Amino acid sequence: MRGHFVRSGWLGAAALTLCAHVALAQRAGDDKAPPMWVIDYSASSIEFTGSQSGAPFTGRFERWDADIRFDAGGQPTGSFDVRIDLTSVSSGDSDRDTTLADPDWFDSAAHPQANYSASTFVATDATDDNDLPFTTNDGQLTIKDQPAPARLTFRVDENGARRTLVGKTRLNRLDFNVGVGDWTDPEWVAHEVTVEVRIEASTPP
Repeated sequence: MRGHFVRSGWLGAAALTLCAHVALAQRAGDDKAPPMWVIDYSASSIEFTGSQSGAPFTGRFERWDADIRFDAGGQPTGSFDVRIDLTSVSSGDSDRDTTLADPDWFDSAAHPQANYSASTFVATDATDDNDLPFTTNDGQLTIKDQPAPARLTFRVDENGARRTLVGKTRLNRLDFNVGVGDWTDPEWVAHEVTVEVRIEASTPP
């Protein structure tokens, strides 16, 4: 094999040149990717609002982590990869939290993690949420191995290297097989759930 490359040196040189161009192009593409945000988890939150027997309630997930990249300049670019510990749900009621862990709900013993991902972003139309100028065009949430679209509408405020992302999405819990069995009746628990996100972060210098 070594002798073959010696006899065909021009071919080897051409191949190396092509590889170098490809590597440079890939590196240039990587350089254009927004930097990874450094998240301040103590100041960030993922909360949800639902309705039980007509009475609204709010809960949150105490443990989650995320890889966030976003740049709003020109064409918005970036990616979201969020992992949520469903066993960390806290709704202000211990009985409700226990029920949420049941198989009819999160089934968190068998499916302890939910995932959210997005990699394309667009400007939003004027709506009631017109202070949230971006949306995740391909946002997808997976709970209990059941994926479904979840378009997060959000804004990003910048102050030097500091980044604040505020956003929300409205979901139908049945799209994720959450609250099935006797719980499908919306008279007990409403099908619609609103999820609100706040991420405080900074970008590397």
